Amino acid sequence: MSTAWWEQTLEGEFAIDLPRGSVMTGYALDVGEDMIDGVLQPRDRAREAFERRVVQRIDPGLGEVDFSDRFETRVYPIFPGQGRTIRIRFATPLDAAGRYTLRLDTGQVGEYWVRVHGAEPDSGGLEWSEYPEGFAARGSGRIDGEIAFEQALDESQTPLLSEHPGEGRFFEISGMIAPRPVVRPSRLTVLWDRSVSRLDDEHAREAALAAAVAEQMRVDEVELVQFDSSAMETTQVPVSGLATTLGAVRYAGGTSYAGLADIIAARSGGLCLLFTDGRASIDTRTALTSGEGCRLATVSSGPERDMGWLEAQARAGGGTAIDLGTVDDARALALTDEYTNLVRIAAPDGTPVETRALPAPAGWFHLVGPMPDGANSLLVDGHEQAASPVRVPAFAAPGALWAQQHLATTRDAMSVEELAAAARRWSVAVPGISFIVLETPEDYAESGFVPPASYPKPLRAEYDRIGADLAEREAQLDKAHYEQLAALWAARKTWWATGQMAGATDNGDDAAEAAATAEEANVMNAPPPPPPPPPPPANAPARTEQVATYDVAETATSAADAANAVVVTGTALSADATAPAEEMTDAAATPQGTIEVVGGEWAADRPYIRQWIDADDRWIDAVRETEAEHGAIPLFYLDLADWHFRAGRVEEARRAAEAALDLPTRDNQTLEIVAQRLVRYGAHDRAIALLELLVDREAERPHPRMQLALALAQRGRAENRREDLVQAQHIMAQVAMKRWPGDYHQVGEIALAEANGLIAELGGANAEDVRLDRTFIAAMPVDIRVTTVWNTPRTDLDLWVVEPGGEEVGYNHRLSRRGGRYTHDVTGGFGPEEYQIRKAKDGSYQVEVNTFAADRRNPNGPSTVTVRMIRDFGTATPSEEVIDVEMEPDAEGRKLIGRFGTGD
Repeated sequence: MSTAWWEQTLEGEFAIDLPRGSVMTGYALDVGEDMIDGVLQPRDRAREAFERRVVQRIDPGLGEVDFSDRFETRVYPIFPGQGRTIRIRFATPLDAAGRYTLRLDTGQVGEYWVRVHGAEPDSGGLEWSEYPEGFAARGSGRIDGEIAFEQALDESQTPLLSEHPGEGRFFEISGMIAPRPVVRPSRLTVLWDRSVSRLDDEHAREAALAAAVAEQMRVDEVELVQFDSSAMETTQVPVSGLATTLGAVRYAGGTSYAGLADIIAARSGGLCLLFTDGRASIDTRTALTSGEGCRLATVSSGPERDMGWLEAQARAGGGTAIDLGTVDDARALALTDEYTNLVRIAAPDGTPVETRALPAPAGWFHLVGPMPDGANSLLVDGHEQAASPVRVPAFAAPGALWAQQHLATTRDAMSVEELAAAARRWSVAVPGISFIVLETPEDYAESGFVPPASYPKPLRAEYDRIGADLAEREAQLDKAHYEQLAALWAARKTWWATGQMAGATDNGDDAAEAAATAEEANVMNAPPPPPPPPPPPANAPARTEQVATYDVAETATSAADAANAVVVTGTALSADATAPAEEMTDAAATPQGTIEVVGGEWAADRPYIRQWIDADDRWIDAVRETEAEHGAIPLFYLDLADWHFRAGRVEEARRAAEAALDLPTRDNQTLEIVAQRLVRYGAHDRAIALLELLVDREAERPHPRMQLALALAQRGRAENRREDLVQAQHIMAQVAMKRWPGDYHQVGEIALAEANGLIAELGGANAEDVRLDRTFIAAMPVDIRVTTVWNTPRTDLDLWVVEPGGEEVGYNHRLSRRGGRYTHDVTGGFGPEEYQIRKAKDGSYQVEVNTFAADRRNPNGPSTVTVRMIRDFGTATPSEEVIDVEMEPDAEGRKLIGRFGTGD
């Protein structure tokens, strides 16, 4: 920015649509007088560091790429009348015609200049003039033009070498493919991705291409395999009706490639056309072919696609990867008939070399790959080709383009930290890994980021000193955390042993609260709790667990009519499991009573929900109509999932929930919500896989681990898998013992309670596989326990329990006269919050939640709070209700969730 029209300090955003197939290799931002190179870090860690420093009014810069070849950067601050300098580097392969085009289209930017070193551009919209180092275009106002030039490929098959910074020599080789006999396919299989991510693809062009290929092959019918995250559907379609059939496909579900490899392997002698964007949102993405089965060609047409992965799959299958955004229909048809694995590159000793195929004219090949160590020649189809004798230049592009595809094919087997390390090694940005620039050495040290190799030496020395000090400080903080957790746990044991803390008064005033707090602060000298009572009889009833949606209707129940029962008045799933807990039970803590879920009508106030309901049997048409207007955000598909579930269409419910992961607006909260929905819908395996992915992405937040542990425990009970309960207990113990940043340190006490509950199910403290510091193992069963978690950051929801007699327990009144205890208040999002009472007196305990502060920008919609209402927690016979309740941001007052009934 070079003009002074703004008067406030701004955060700037800059975006550029890179040429198709480009790879970003560098990003730098001015900090003071220095240009500081960005370092590649996991996207979520980089974003969190950026946001934290923007709040502190410190200079950060964040640069990201996505699957649409778009680069975006956010910069803060931009002071009034001043500008910031951004430097980006990227490499782009020439297209099949040997042409390079970079489109420049901006708003009003004031004065600008564009310089090109090397070839003279032949582009339009800009006026070029020659100067000693190249060519330049200058002007003012809006830039509307392009930089373009052409360069013919070398047909000599001579490897041209270049040096990648830090990773050695790479070769680029091109030439004509020698004619050879090929076996023409006799059958055509169309693999059609019908997931929601493909809603914005060019279906008509794709269908026309499939029909044209069928006609070119002169087949009478085509095998059509439609797939998404649900079951595949295979049909035989006459060629005459293929385009019509493809035009009527219903797009639903997430993207999963599970099972495709088996289909491809079983279609020997045929051609398989795979129409997809290459981006799996469900299940692990693995190689589709090892060269066996049909020849595979991939076709993509949407804005977001993983061409590196698609190119690798097509080449392994002997075919081509076709991007309809870069070729016309005639060229696309020709590409379906081409073979790309005919030229094989090997080291002089015959060892195959991993290569990447770049765009090339028909009948040509254009490859890049790493030069074998110590070699000065390559075997091209068995014939030795000496490398060019020209001095090897420092040029990162061949290595970066090769690394881009290499990472695309290997990233699914990596953790996010491993992927970031690999991206740093090759200096290539990939989706999910972002460039981050910070202002000071302290910023890098506190964020856990190593500065770039080009970091100024004095600043690097300061970073090293700060890092050593931080390591010592971290050890001290870990020790303090352990001591604090031990104090909290001792306070919990004291509360459990006494039933009521000294100083609590009938009216719960501030003095009583202060007295209770003081009591808890001095618990280290409190006597230990009494030993646990003997275990229950061997024929104790099984654990009862039910999951209810928030569309329940209020129903009056009588504790006398339903002793030891769980009453649900809405849609629910049940799973029973028996788990003795020898040392963790309290036979006396089994009052007669019920859990009653209370709620209003399902949230049908959103217009599209009413349209689905009114459509009745024509709901597919109604969904398609409303999807066009409302389907850009995850909330639409999450609502659709619950609507299907209420109607008993469980498979459609799973499919709709998974579809939310295919949207460009998805985020990690979407992932967590979908996983929780899948647990409710009985798809435990997929839910756990998603939560494991979330744990990897958000290592600095405890909630994904806690949700993973709860999901494992639910699967363990439902499927009688002890190993799941063991793993869940270990995870909860790890969550409790880890020192978490910010308000998250408060989760330790609640995680310890969860871990002890699981220990009870495993058989007690001395059971096999129990893993927890003995200091924190204690039998503390309670009559009533309530926990809340919610799915949004920057949101403050509050849990309240109204005890018999009207006494309210919550964040401002943490201890009741009856001994009901509220653990802590979480104000920054997610929770958890907890209420418990060891001995529940006769009467009704009413559970309520209210919204204190909401995040109105979340694309996943209003916060959904998950409430667990548990009877007899920590015994061998607990009963539990899990209720999801949507919390409207503008709603006033509290929402009634349910009631516990106690007494005879």
